[in-house]
Parts: sequence; C-alpha cells; structure tokens
Amino acid sequence: MNNYIDITISYTEMVIAKIPSSTIGFACTVKAHMPSKGEDNIVREEDIKRTDKYVIQTISRAMKVIDVLSKEPQGLTLDQLTDVVGLRRAMVYRILITLELEGLVERTAEKPITYTLGLKCLMIGAGMLAWKVAMPQTQEILDEAAQHTGESVGLHVRWGSERLCIASSRSSYPPMYRIEVLKTAPLCFGSIGKLLLAYMPYEEAKRALQDSLPVIRRYPGTPSEIDVVLGELEVIRRNGFAVSTQEMSFDAKSVSIPVRNADNSVFAGLELVARTERLPDSRIPELVAELKKASKHLQRLLRGGSVGD
Repeated sequence: MNNYIDITISYTEMVIAKIPSSTIGFACTVKAHMPSKGEDNIVREEDIKRTDKYVIQTISRAMKVIDVLSKEPQGLTLDQLTDVVGLRRAMVYRILITLELEGLVERTAEKPITYTLGLKCLMIGAGMLAWKVAMPQTQEILDEAAQHTGESVGLHVRWGSERLCIASSRSSYPPMYRIEVLKTAPLCFGSIGKLLLAYMPYEEAKRALQDSLPVIRRYPGTPSEIDVVLGELEVIRRNGFAVSTQEMSFDAKSVSIPVRNADNSVFAGLELVARTERLPDSRIPELVAELKKASKHLQRLLRGGSVGD
C-alpha cells in the first residue's frame, strides 16, 4: 500500500492533493503559502491593508480591471492591461474571460486583440439612471455641502460630449431650487462643463469645442472663440476650480471643482449653483473650501470607506 503526501495550503490548512510517495521515493509534506509583499507584485499594498475576512480578493481584482477599462474607451490589450493593474498576466486573462462570459467585457475580433467594457456595463449604468437609484452616502455628502453653503450642489460626470448630473441637493435659500438630476448639457457651457473639459486630453478637448461651436453661438454669455476657451481651461487647471457667470442663465452663477479617482485622474465634478446676487467673488474661496471637503468625502467613499471615516 502506498503512503501519501499531504500537500496543504498553510493559510487554509486545506488538503488539495494526495500523491503516492512511491512516485517520488520519499515521504514529505509540501506546503504552499501566500507570497509576502516583497515576493510578488500580485499582493498589492491595499490588499495587505485590507484584512476584512469577508473581502473576496478575486472580485476586488476584477473590479480593478473594470475600473481601468472604464478609462480607456478605445480598449487595451492583455499586456497593456496587465502592466496597468499590476497582476500576473495569467490572472488578468482569467478575469477577462470570466467578465466576457458575463457580458461585462468585450474583445475585438482583429489582432491585436483589445478589451473594452461590454454591453452589460452600459445596461447596469442605464438601469441606475432610468430608475434614479438612490446613493444614500453620496446624497448625504451633497446634502451636507448644501446645508453649509445654502446652495444647490450637484455631482456631474462626462457623458460623451456632454455632462450629466447624477445626484444633487436642494438649496435652503428661498426660492429653493435643485440642480436637475439626469439633465445633460454640452461640455462647453458653465463652470462644470468647462471643468470636465479642462481635465480631458488637450486635443480631445479641442475637438469637443470645435464640434460644439454651432451650439455655443446660441448663448451670448458663453465665449465662442476656441482659443479663448482653451485659455480658460488652462486657468481652471492652474486654479483647481472653475467659475462661470450668466453663461446659460442671466441670473445664475456657479463654482465647480474636480472629484478625483484613486489614481488622481478626474472622473467627476462637483458644482454649486446660486443666484448671481448671492455669489459675489468674495464668497468663492469659502465655497471652494466646502466643495473640496465634499470632494474628499466622495473620494474616500470610492476607496471603500464611509462618510463618517
């Protein structure tokens, strides 16, 4: 009768195989262990810090892949994606195959094969928008900003060549109003549109402005010279916020700041809108400070924290 060797994984103490000792000529126990931070880049710093026993790292890594692809509309090859996410190539490939089977990722037929987000991702986003799904912690952050400033505050994202408000809070000053959720407008208008333009690649922003010229000229309060607007975008990047006065409405003024992702890229913007007489230039530093506080809370929420952290 053969003796058997238990091959175990030390962090689970699970026997994963039994091998007859006669096949190797001696008896021993082989144990596998999770690599330490210095052994393999598959263990990321955030994985080490995250000790919650309920976290499923495979899902966490799949979400990293989805997040990276969401910022690359033209898609990435397997090698490019592997370099960005910092995982083993084989693991990234398995994640991509699984996401593809679920409809969350699609690939091109031609070589080099590139991967993009799939139709199901669009359906998930469209479902949230269509049903106005509540985001309670996000709403709490916006409501707090509105309470401190007295004005309506909205969270906007880029939607193709437009910007879309996905959540907002009500002002407390009469007449009370609220930035309209699910309303879109061209990127070339207002402080929030120009802020999102300012953090786009230069050539992409320039093309967006050129395409928007016929629309811009309908609003006399908005500069229609591309060079002038490009100069405004440079000022926005330098200051870290944008201000517009009576561009889309004769009695409105707004202030906007960026909301950054974990990699420091701008993925959204916070906009505060007020009647012109309630927003003198002297209030701008105070309002920018309140918006920055809300932006930090949103960024913490993105990283898996909570409003109270």
